[in-house]
Amino acid sequence: MQMVHSYYSTYDRAAIPPPGKAPSDLDKHIATYLEAGWTMAFYSTVGTQAGTVHHFIWAGPEQPASP
Repeated sequence: MQMVHSYYSTYDRAAIPPPGKAPSDLDKHIATYLEAGWTMAFYSTVGTQAGTVHHFIWAGPEQPASP
């Protein structure tokens, strides 16, 4: 099984978040991994002055066995 780390920063404490960094954009980040066949194995957040950094550990997708 392979595992990868991804993270996504949202600027939920900023009055005007940068483009693509609003809390609602986090769903798109998650969806791209799920659509590619990954499974979320771990999730955590870290608060910052401007917002939140979301950390993910993804497991899979399973590769077909080599002959």
